[in-house]
Amino acid sequence: MTLKALVLCSDEKILRVLRRVLSDLEIGLEHCPDADSAIQRLTRQRFEALIVDCNDPSTAALVLKSARTAPCNKRAVAVAIIDGSTGVRSAFEMGAHFALYKPISTERAKASFRAARALMKRERRRNSRALDVTLGRVDRPTALRQLFDEEIGLIRRRQPDREIDFATR
Repeated sequence: MTLKALVLCSDEKILRVLRRVLSDLEIGLEHCPDADSAIQRLTRQRFEALIVDCNDPSTAALVLKSARTAPCNKRAVAVAIIDGSTGVRSAFEMGAHFALYKPISTERAKASFRAARALMKRERRRNSRALDVTLGRVDRPTALRQLFDEEIGLIRRRQPDREIDFATR
């Protein structure tokens, strides 16, 4: 199953660059020309990334907010496409994890989406483990070990002689 990104953008040049870069990184792209269709898709489908053109900051903020309120896209990686009038700070305040400046070049976009792709994969693994637990596909001690392995990694590194076993608790 490939990673999926929802793109809210009306600029064809930007869309062309994103299609090329995302296909090279094996990320599927679904394009929405307007905010209403993007919000509908965000409430019905799961996406690992949301890419929003911030030409209209209020519309971009609305779409990013609706992604955070939709249970299936709460942890989607958000990328804001900004120009000189929209600052990076306002993009991050809207909820973006990454910001790309216009005009978008293939090289800059590829570098940014490599980093975003790593986050997308991590969130997908995290969500699939949580789904396995809620659907009862994994026994509880194994699931707890999987879910908390990243969080207790620091404890294990600090205390290598002590092993923490969730199965006995």
